Amino acid sequence: MRMAVLLGIGYALVGILFAVLSSHVKAWHLAAWVVCAIGYAAHITYERIRLQNSPRSASLHVAFAERNNCR
Repeated sequence: MRMAVLLGIGYALVGILFAVLSSHVKAWHLAAWVVCAIGYAAHITYERIRLQNSPRSASLHVAFAERNNCR
């Protein structure tokens, strides 16, 4: 549960911070995408290795988290 909260806070910060930096929109949009991709990969790794969730369970958890945070 603690990790889920930390990931949620991290995703929220990415969305807020990159939205505030509105100059050079394309560059900031790409940077936010890269940060979200790194978070996505870390979340998958955490679900599969640390929690030892099945691929289906891990993919559902990650998909729901990503849907709500990185757009």
